[in-house]
Amino acid sequence: MQLIINTKKVDNPLAVVALSLFAMCVIAAVLSLIIFVVLPLIGLFVSGMLAVLFIVITPIIFWLVLPALKISIIAWCFGRFSK
Repeated sequence: MQLIINTKKVDNPLAVVALSLFAMCVIAAVLSLIIFVVLPLIGLFVSGMLAVLFIVITPIIFWLVLPALKISIIAWCFGRFSK
């Protein structure tokens, strides 16, 4: 088993195994950082933005749209009786 790093040949099989194990550990650390830190932060940001939108849009619907809709329905229903 041979490994060439920066034009130096590594002949020791134990060193080759140690270097490949180190490389796999670095890749695993980067992947775990992405999976367990970056993705939850993105999820928190997205859910926070959705919550803010919900908090802003819900009062507008309840205070502005629904009363006008109810008044329109009542006027439409009782407008037929008043004719």
